[in-house]
Amino acid sequence: MKNTRVALPALIASTLALAAHPAGAAEDTRGKRGWYIGGGGGAVLGTGVDDQGRDTGTYVGSGGQFRFGEEVIDRLTLGLEFGGAGGSADDFAAGLGGFFLQATYRPGWGTEGLVALLGTGVGGGSLTPEKSVKGAPDGAGGGALFQLGLSYELDFFGAPDEGVAFAPFVRWHFMPSTPDNAVQLSAFTLGLEVPFYAGR
Repeated sequence: MKNTRVALPALIASTLALAAHPAGAAEDTRGKRGWYIGGGGGAVLGTGVDDQGRDTGTYVGSGGQFRFGEEVIDRLTLGLEFGGAGGSADDFAAGLGGFFLQATYRPGWGTEGLVALLGTGVGGGSLTPEKSVKGAPDGAGGGALFQLGLSYELDFFGAPDEGVAFAPFVRWHFMPSTPDNAVQLSAFTLGLEVPFYAGR
């Protein structure tokens, strides 16, 4: 009887442990931040070359993005972004944008806040001259787009692996010229993004 009193609680405890962690169950290696959604914008400084090879010099404007995805493993997220940038100078207006397959990574150099970004996608861009200006940059095209970026996430509202953060960022968008598209555009954006992480 004494052995039964000792064995019964041990059997119940073992059964509960097995139910919580079944034998052979794979460990969840997904990132602790879970899915995310975010958006932001900022000021743009851009350059371009039109379809006749004329360099635009610099233009100023604004840009923004909306993105979502998931931290698939610790520190690495994969997702999609829709975004672009545009601006103007004295004699033309410029713009480029599209959607990107995107990866971000946290190198962990003494902080979890630093985030590096890499993306590639498709989209288009244009240089539109002012009607009253002759010889102004002109042209439009589309094709591959590329992006690089750095941001630093500041967590003011709780744990760094979930909830809202504020992230100052710098981004570079680039649309190269191709044999079918002579227009080339690039834009540097300095701004602020607000991502939300669901956590796991």
